[in-house]
Amino acid sequence: MAEDVEREEVFLVLSGSGAITFADGERIELRPGVGVRLRAGDRTTWQVDTPLRKLYLMQA
Repeated sequence: MAEDVEREEVFLVLSGSGAITFADGERIELRPGVGVRLRAGDRTTWQVDTPLRKLYLMQA
């Protein structure tokens, strides 16, 4: 598992699996077809079960 402080990002999981847990306890299961929006400053913990491939857009 890895902790992170996020930047503004939207992504779609293409392959792989895992989960993102936010500081407030919200958890998103990652699998193909799942879309996620991360907001700048979100504190997250990532669990990657199988390598993730994602299509993403980040704000510059």
